[in-house]
Amino acid sequence: MKLTDADIGEFQALWRQETKHDLPTETARDYAESLIRLVALTWRIEREYRKRDPPRTG
Repeated sequence: MKLTDADIGEFQALWRQETKHDLPTETARDYAESLIRLVALTWRIEREYRKRDPPRTG
C-alpha cells in the first residue's frame, strides 16, 4: 500500500496527539507502513482461522 504525504501527515498528527512528541517524516512513514503490515498480517491470520473453524451458532 502506498501512503500519500497526507496519510503520513495524519499519522504524525495522531502520534503527536498521543505521545506529545514530533516524529520525523521518514520515521513516521516507516512506522505507519509497519503498522499497516502488522494489521494486514493479523487480519489474514484471523481470516484463515475462521475458514478452518467457523464460528458456531446456537
